[in-house]
Amino acid sequence: MKLALVTAGFHRLGAAIAARLAENGWALALHGRKPDVPDAALAGVLTRHNTPWFGFTTDLSDAEAVQHLIPTVEAHFGQAPDLLVNNASQFEWDDPTSVTPASLSAHFNVNAAAPVTLATALAGHVAQGQTATVVNILDQRIRHPGGDQLSYTISKLALFGATE
Repeated sequence: MKLALVTAGFHRLGAAIAARLAENGWALALHGRKPDVPDAALAGVLTRHNTPWFGFTTDLSDAEAVQHLIPTVEAHFGQAPDLLVNNASQFEWDDPTSVTPASLSAHFNVNAAAPVTLATALAGHVAQGQTATVVNILDQRIRHPGGDQLSYTISKLALFGATE
């Protein structure tokens, strides 16, 4: 079984990614910050393709909780994910006049630290002789940073650096 973990996989872009994976025969571990159900379009795809899936609740701002997500997915499905899609993000408005250490930390924890922690945890759970793939969803602000959403932009630039 091909298994993908999609963070923020219940709605919007995460749901679209999950739906495409389901259409291509992947089992899905869908992550959400709170207990949730897939949006209607994704639910339809999951039903139509009889996709094995399960939802996992983890607050990505909680470093301790993030460390348990990969082992929890592995325990549920009996295998580590073959694919990790780091889609979840913290996105709140600030700029150079309003940025705070708390805003920087909040964005960094979710947008950079959690994806790196999940990727390194996955590497430690991949079976001998197997491989896994990590996809980090970035943002156009990597190439065209602006002055708004400063904490978000800085955190995505950090994830870009980690990805490179």
